[in-house]
Amino acid sequence: MHNQGEVVASSVLDRFERFTNVDDHYVALMGWPRSALIGRSMLDLTHPDDRTGNRTLLDRLYDRNEAFRITKRYRRPDNSYVRVQVHVAMAPDGLGGRQLIGTAHRVAPSPPVFADSRAIAGRAIGMLLAGRMALGAPYFSGAPAEILLLLFHQGQRPLTLARIADRLDYTPAVTLRWLRALADAGLVHPPASNDDPVRLTLWAEATLTTILAAPTEPLTPA
Repeated sequence: MHNQGEVVASSVLDRFERFTNVDDHYVALMGWPRSALIGRSMLDLTHPDDRTGNRTLLDRLYDRNEAFRITKRYRRPDNSYVRVQVHVAMAPDGLGGRQLIGTAHRVAPSPPVFADSRAIAGRAIGMLLAGRMALGAPYFSGAPAEILLLLFHQGQRPLTLARIADRLDYTPAVTLRWLRALADAGLVHPPASNDDPVRLTLWAEATLTTILAAPTEPLTPA
């Protein structure tokens, strides 16, 4: 769903995720001539840090026919990146195969939304940790959620594996196991060593911003 008056770019990709058709808005958004886009892999033009999350969603689309929306960065001819939100769905190509239909529009992060969302993430971490202390870790624990919330709350101050383990009171081995699982899901960039910073993928950060910024509705009794 797009806002009224928003410029939406459209594209068609083949089963190898190569552009086969792009409209004028897509050309303007990407900055490449149409001739340079046609036949080019969509993932090749995607920022390296955003490819894992994008690949995961594409595989899910093929396996389950689940259309998806992702916020990511596209590389422009001058090697700068444009931040876009892309919606991708699968459709028959008329030749017995499949093609991908994509729409995209440019997005920019909103500092107030990020700030509000990070504050909510901080409160959520506090609630989870307090619950573990009061009720016992086996009964009130969500390691992957706690790691994601902690990384999101830190913003531009990424944490090392050891620091995450210390903050959440997990062993380094348990923390590493969950980081690998989160990396496989396209949610974090895994550290090469215990001293390397752990960062959320752009997809995970944008998704958490949206979730945590959503207005809360009062619960209605059943």
